[in-house]
Amino acid sequence: MKRCNFTIITIGRFDFPHKQYILGLIRAYGRLKEKYPQIRLDIVGDGPHRFKVIQEIEKLNSNIQKDIKLLGSVSPEVLPACIKHAHLNISVAGGVSVGAINGIMSIPARNYCEEECEVYGYLPEYLDYSVSTSPGNLVDTYIERVINMSDFEYKKACIESYESVYNSREVDPNYLFGFSKCTKRYLVPLRTLLFLIVIDYIKKAKYFFTIFLKGRISQSMMNLRNKKSSC
Repeated sequence: MKRCNFTIITIGRFDFPHKQYILGLIRAYGRLKEKYPQIRLDIVGDGPHRFKVIQEIEKLNSNIQKDIKLLGSVSPEVLPACIKHAHLNISVAGGVSVGAINGIMSIPARNYCEEECEVYGYLPEYLDYSVSTSPGNLVDTYIERVINMSDFEYKKACIESYESVYNSREVDPNYLFGFSKCTKRYLVPLRTLLFLIVIDYIKKAKYFFTIFLKGRISQSMMNLRNKKSSC
């Protein structure tokens, strides 16, 4: 199922080559925009290499440029409002955790990428790679996979992303609750989600069993009446 609206967000200081993955992400976005016109890119950050970010954006045609937003430096209090419409976070270091704690799928990118944006995979499996410089894989495939996920797969992945960060460090529960309110993402622990799914299946099974049982009872009554009438 292709998401009708799909916003990629990245959060990081424009400090290259340390966070040069941002330039590669802009290029990847340009390639994917041709195939998925519904995607958008929000870039949170600022720094000494802002001019390079602008130069990279200006290499794209105007139709692609119009769906890229440079949001500048954002305070922690305002950040949830920037993230609430996003569907996928691709960042490094603390930016990975910030996206996850706001309840969206997050992918750690490679630090010190030279040309393209290289990534490792989705949280929680690749949480420890948020400050890695090891070679990764081109980001395009990972973005496409999320765009085409079913709603169930996507929601499950968002919850797992959130829980991986929540369980990995001490976070004030009020801080998390504030984030969830701002982003309007009412996060449910994965075990609760699975419990609800099981309950739903039980209800459906009970319903079909009841229909089946009523059918058998009706058939038995009909057979009994036929026997009596034949006598």
